[in-house]
Amino acid sequence: MTDTPIQVATGPKGEIAHPDLLRHGEQFAPKLSHIAENVWHLVGVRSIANCTMIEGETGIILVDSGSSIDDAEAFVSEFRKITDKPIVAVLYTHSHYCRGASAYLPADNPGAVQIWGHEKVDHNYKHGRPEIFPTYVRKISTQMGNHCPPEGPDAPPNAGLGGEYHTSAGRYGYVSPTHTVSEPTDVTIDGVEFRLIPSISDTDDCLTIWLPGQRVVIENIFWRLYPNFGAIRGEFYRKPVLWAQSVEEIRQLHPEHILGCHGIPYSGEDKIQEMLSDYRDAILYLYDQTIRGINLGLDADEMVERIRLPDSLRDNPVLQEHYGEFQFGIRGVYNGIMGWYGTDTAQLKPVPRKVEAARLVERMGGPEAVFQDARHWLDKGDASWAAQLVTYLLRCDPENADYRQFKADALRHMGQRQRSSITRNYYLTQARELEGKADTFKVPHRSVGKVLESDPGTYVELLRYEVDPTRAAGKRGRMLIQFDDLSRGYMIELANTVARITPAPAAQDAPTLLMAFADWAEVIGGDGCLHDLLAAGRARITGDAQVVREVLSVFDNRSLEV
Repeated sequence: MTDTPIQVATGPKGEIAHPDLLRHGEQFAPKLSHIAENVWHLVGVRSIANCTMIEGETGIILVDSGSSIDDAEAFVSEFRKITDKPIVAVLYTHSHYCRGASAYLPADNPGAVQIWGHEKVDHNYKHGRPEIFPTYVRKISTQMGNHCPPEGPDAPPNAGLGGEYHTSAGRYGYVSPTHTVSEPTDVTIDGVEFRLIPSISDTDDCLTIWLPGQRVVIENIFWRLYPNFGAIRGEFYRKPVLWAQSVEEIRQLHPEHILGCHGIPYSGEDKIQEMLSDYRDAILYLYDQTIRGINLGLDADEMVERIRLPDSLRDNPVLQEHYGEFQFGIRGVYNGIMGWYGTDTAQLKPVPRKVEAARLVERMGGPEAVFQDARHWLDKGDASWAAQLVTYLLRCDPENADYRQFKADALRHMGQRQRSSITRNYYLTQARELEGKADTFKVPHRSVGKVLESDPGTYVELLRYEVDPTRAAGKRGRMLIQFDDLSRGYMIELANTVARITPAPAAQDAPTLLMAFADWAEVIGGDGCLHDLLAAGRARITGDAQVVREVLSVFDNRSLEV
């Protein structure tokens, strides 16, 4: 597909980007707004997420806590300009922005603060998708532009849903809800009437918060941008019909004010009704037309080429593609409904990509001819085709510095012209990786603190996904890991290059590694190694040490070597 000619612009940080994306970020300048009686809303302070304060009879109620303790502390600092009343309750809109809540709790009496959330929040936060957490963290950091510099041409203009997104490894403070909601619930908190409504958008643990007295709704449903159905970072299937239903539920409340977890606040019932109707219809249009395309025998590629939002919705300010993209939504729905296979049976068992590339390069006249053709197309502005051509060359010669730089140039050309912050960051991050300026695999995906806040068995059981088949070939063994301070044990049974890991009582006829859970967290969290703990007497082995050594040697994590 030929790129549409776009004139890029330069932002205040020196970032080169689509003019629309630069303008989009202007709305996220820090602002504390008085919305209605006893309701204040904070936008653009440190976090991609917003925070809302409701003043009660004796204290304040806060909605969401950002991505970290640092975010939450910044929120409180702003609200303290309004009141010094104590925090009496915290409400979570969903599990993404509850990681700073401990900053809201008084150290001398944390139980004094009520924590409200959907009944699924705790499970989703603590369990989520731990088996792919290394990749998930790597991709979310890419999505948010964390591998791009804070200034200069590659700097992120904004994070799409908000101004910026910070990572603060080790500065997380999630607090489990003390009160959960599984159905629409009316509740009075510190003299303020609430209706808490379970909802669904990008997570299945959303809570829409309705204040009937002020006609204010606080939500994670209406993003003020086209929804991100096809999250390219890798996510569970996000069901558009359920998302649209949640939009309609908010519309039926007839709010006078709508405050989002993301984006700016809006006021005026008529205006909000129109925006929500259009938002609902844009979601249903994508879903309905994708299903129609499936039934017409089209695959995702064909639908991306054919389906466009109707004119009545395409230019709507709250449906712009500064975060999620319409075409990615089509692919997300197709894959969620149909799986990986499209319609061309030639793709069921294609030749290996390296073989395909070598044959295509040969038929196109050899590497120099293909490279010259790629340069021609980049000069004409078709960076997408240029990148595809040089990708064939890189599959044949992956370390060629000229090819790598050329692909980086093509990706940067495309990235600078994207209206979506996500897409821009993916293009530019891979460009920087090709240039040796970034390494997404070095993103820390676990820490001692993260291990300690998880169930003790979590990071033992995750070892099954770290078996190196080369090292494990032909090996068999059975050993126990025992946390002697918790009386918790886990059996590892190695056979057929598979590690079966199950909870087990301590009294087992098997070689055993004994240690405190905190010491295990130090090893798995990357702050120590098992060999040193054994030498220091902080861990010990009973039974056949050679069996323990053999079993632990098959895992990717070298900190487990004995």
